[in-house]
Order: sequence, then C-alpha cells, then structure tokens
Amino acid sequence: MALIVAVSMMVAAAGAIFVRRASINNARRSAVSEAQFGAGLAARAVASDIELLRTTVGATAANPAISHVFENSTGCTLTFGGGDAFESGHIDVVDSGGAVRCTSLQSPEDVGYGNSPWLSRALEHPVVEGPVTDPRTGRLVLVVAAPVPGRGIVVSFADLNSLGSALSDHFGGPHNLEYIVTSADQRTILTRSVDSVRWVGKPTTNTSFAPDRRGTPTRDVDGKSRLYGNADVPGIGWATWAGADASDAVTAARRLAQQEAAIVLV
Repeated sequence: MALIVAVSMMVAAAGAIFVRRASINNARRSAVSEAQFGAGLAARAVASDIELLRTTVGATAANPAISHVFENSTGCTLTFGGGDAFESGHIDVVDSGGAVRCTSLQSPEDVGYGNSPWLSRALEHPVVEGPVTDPRTGRLVLVVAAPVPGRGIVVSFADLNSLGSALSDHFGGPHNLEYIVTSADQRTILTRSVDSVRWVGKPTTNTSFAPDRRGTPTRDVDGKSRLYGNADVPGIGWATWAGADASDAVTAARRLAQQEAAIVLV
C-alpha cells in the first residue's frame, strides 16, 4: 500500500513539473505572438503616417496658391497633421536658399535650412530622409519634402522623440509592450517608448539590444529580459521591435502552474 502511495505521489509530482514547464513555454509563446502582432501594427502605422505626410506636402506644394507665400507670407497658416505614429512635428514652406517663409511652429526660431544636406535633393524631387537633426528644434526627425518648382519646398518634420510613446499608447496592449524602432541597418535607435529622450539617435552596438549581430535580441537596451517580435516598415526599411516583459510572462505562468499542481497533488 505504501508503495502504491509513493508511486502515486511521484507520478503526481512529475505531472506537476510537466504542467509547470508547459505553462511557462505556453506563456512565452503567447508573449512572443503578442509582441509580433504589436510590431506589425506599429510598422504599418508608421508607414501609413509617412504616406500621409507625403500626400500632405505633395498636395500643398502642387497648390498654385503656394507660390504667393514665397513673395508674401502674411496670413499663411499651416498645421502639422500626423496620425497614430507621428503625433508631433511641424510643416514649413522653405525657399530655395533655406529661409523659412511659413511654419506651423508656435514659436518659430530665426533659423533656416540652408546648411541642411537634404535641401538640395528636396529641391529636385520628393524626399523622405531620416533620422536628421532639425536645426530649428534640435530634435531628431524624419524629413518628408516635396519641391515647389523654381521656388522652394514644402517640408514636414516628424518628431522621432514622441514616436515611441505614441506607438506604446496605441499598440502597447494589456501587457504594456515596449517599442523600439531602429534604422534600416539596425545600428541606430530612432525612437524608444521607454526613456526616449535618452535613447533617440543612440547606437545599438555595445548594448544588450543588438539585433544586427545576434538576430532577435533577448534583452532591451537597459538589460531587461524581453520577448521580442519585429516587423519592417514598408517603403523605408526601418525595423520596429515590440518587447514583452519576460519576467511578467513567466511569473504569471508559474503562478498558474502552482495552482494547477496543487490540484494535481490533491
């Protein structure tokens, strides 16, 4: 009888261990699936906003009335219009020498874009370039511009500092996914939803987050263990990463496994 009880207890214990491992593995797979889904949503949102900015500057540049702004900007009003990804930035009308003729900035600085290397290209054809530093705000931005032939350009500056928090607000989900967007070569952090001011424009090399060397990272730039999903931004090649907190996923799974093990042992 005692042998039967001992064997029963061993079987129950083995079952509890199996349940625990299965629960943890399922939790990790579920977290990765959620992160992958979130990364895809974020990548599509960024691409959609870039296309919106392209359409906006293109339509504004093609408006015949825009030529009058280069002669007299009195009464000119502009409004930056982003979407779920790029919630902040500004739009300017800039002449061929880089002087700002009209702007949506509330407190415009008397600084132009004459020394910006992208200006000459934007005078020739539409451009989407970033990250670059906006000399008027000092912030890292994405430049989306369209030429006004013979006069200048219409250009939007989409703020990268606020991009990460916007992605987290819209797509973070119940587990508060962390978002990182990197350059096409995955060497530069364009934005991060956590502590964005510190990380925008910083290299991924020499951090625990280095997807260009090791494939999918297992830790964020602060060294925290995360389960990542990623997706490329169509048309620009940026990589969008969404990371679930690995410890939260495992802790919840262990708690559930302990409850189920208690039932098995009873």
